[in-house]
Amino acid sequence: MTTIKTHAFVGAMLAICATPAISEASDAGQLSWGSGVASFSEALCGFSADDYVMVARSEGVRLRLGFKGTGTLDSIDFADLSSVELSFTDAHILSGHRFARYRSLGEMGEIDARADSATGTLTLRPGSAEALDARPDGMEIAYSFECTGEIF
Repeated sequence: MTTIKTHAFVGAMLAICATPAISEASDAGQLSWGSGVASFSEALCGFSADDYVMVARSEGVRLRLGFKGTGTLDSIDFADLSSVELSFTDAHILSGHRFARYRSLGEMGEIDARADSATGTLTLRPGSAEALDARPDGMEIAYSFECTGEIF
């Protein structure tokens, strides 16, 4: 009787091990604004020329952070965000809306960033006609994500 139970247990364990794991979409982080939320499926980070770039994406939403540098991690000041761009694509209800903020135009909000993650809040300015019509005062966002891969 013990042998039958043992064989049944071993058979069940082998069936479990042979069943392919179901992988869920990666949850790299989240973006929120006054009327919505988007969960990032990926966040790619790395150098673009001398600057460090972080691009977090979900279906229909793309957030890009930029940091000035000279091509090495030691040259990047992750407390000194130089640009933020938020765009919505055809897959989103806010399709065509684009918002941005650049260091040359003043305060860049709160940020806590490292080479592999970023968290912050910021008010973005309209960067497209659709965004200007819908939100002339801009859009306040809060974001938090961890890098899931390299951008380049």
